[in-house]
Amino acid sequence: MAEALISMLLEQLASLTYQHVGEEVKLVLNAEKDVKEFEAKLKVICAVLEDAELRQVRDANVKNWLEQLKDVSYKMDNVLDEWNTEILKQQVEKEEEHGGSTSLVNKKKNKKAVKGGNNTIKPLGDKIRHLTLMLAPEGPLSCVSFFSYKSDLHTLATFDSKFTIVDSTLISQLKHLRTLNLSGNSIEELPEEIGELVHLRFIDLSENYGLKKLPKAGCNLYNLQTLRLTRCWNLESLPQSMGKLINLKHLYVGGCTRLKYLPKGIGRLTNLRTLGGCPFGRGKDDNEAFKLGDLRNLDQLRELWMVIDGEVKVAAGEGEKGSPLENKQQLSNLIILIDWEYGERSAEILNFLRPHPNLESLDIMVPNGITAPNWIMSLNKLRHLSLTRCEVLPPLGKLPSLETLWLWEMKGVKKVGVEFLGMEKETSSASSCITLFPKLKRLHFLYMEAWEEWKEEDPNITIMPCLSL
Repeated sequence: MAEALISMLLEQLASLTYQHVGEEVKLVLNAEKDVKEFEAKLKVICAVLEDAELRQVRDANVKNWLEQLKDVSYKMDNVLDEWNTEILKQQVEKEEEHGGSTSLVNKKKNKKAVKGGNNTIKPLGDKIRHLTLMLAPEGPLSCVSFFSYKSDLHTLATFDSKFTIVDSTLISQLKHLRTLNLSGNSIEELPEEIGELVHLRFIDLSENYGLKKLPKAGCNLYNLQTLRLTRCWNLESLPQSMGKLINLKHLYVGGCTRLKYLPKGIGRLTNLRTLGGCPFGRGKDDNEAFKLGDLRNLDQLRELWMVIDGEVKVAAGEGEKGSPLENKQQLSNLIILIDWEYGERSAEILNFLRPHPNLESLDIMVPNGITAPNWIMSLNKLRHLSLTRCEVLPPLGKLPSLETLWLWEMKGVKKVGVEFLGMEKETSSASSCITLFPKLKRLHFLYMEAWEEWKEEDPNITIMPCLSL
């Protein structure tokens, strides 16, 4: 445990030492030499920890030393995190000032923050850092007032509870909180004091069905990496200043049926890996809304779930630039959901959203009567495919890496035959060594009401050799 903490501190130091920090920070802190010396000492400690971890079983003094080291390590991590937060804050402020210089007032503030942090390093007793509240009845989240060391909490979570209000006084005391999980409660709003929890990395507010909005101060959480808002049915909007969350990697808004659009600032979050349930076309067509073209800037995306349930307009010149997804080499999982009411332009939008050939998982749900996009056949690395309500089946048997295939509610499909399998008359007659669906392991047909016939014409062609029950 202690070895893991020391390793974490070394990672923190490395990020602070080598990242590009403005000269004003270096002058104020004047600590580059101290950081290197500190890093060297931590490496020495780390070198003897493995032996100490084994000796603590039979030596009480060693065990006591490790406990003290663990407490001090937590506190040092808090200080380093405050330092890193100040650096991130300056980066955001510079972007907002369009390259303006940092004022002397800000320098003094930074110096005070770091100095104040150093003064907190002292021997500590046993303190709880991870707390889960279970089966709490309906009422305010303030019942941990008996807990003496709220400021040392790193994790606060609830399980199967019904909290309705988050006490602002409590929140303001959780200064070093990293993880906040309040999912599944009945919370309708969060206090502005949430913005003071600058060390937060993870927030889960999923399934708080009465939650309508987030506080603007929450956009000051520069360290936040994950924000989960799944199935917050009454959530109507997100703050326009969300572009300040420069470290955000995962944003989940799936099932937020009243959320009309994401703010434009989402397009500046270039560290985003996951964007789940992103709505398009719900009645907002101005400079405040995140649009299809804004996806171009999010080059780190690995997972994208798009919900198109209104009139989506491709801006002038966007079509000439090509798909906003085709250059995203790291995108591996794509879900495209187009609402029933969107109508005949669904095919146009689908073809516009051509992804990079590296895609591994694809789910498409469209209105009845839409042809699956032709670009599916260019996805040579595709392993999972789910198509819902498509009218015409493409020759999916030619996909070399496909392992799982789901076909749903295709009311116009009466025959599954050579076109679906990818069999061509001239090809099948010329060779007997063709294998179609070479890696397919799972095949699912669901709610195919008009399906009458499965037809294979060439017995010499191998079909689905890996298929299993």
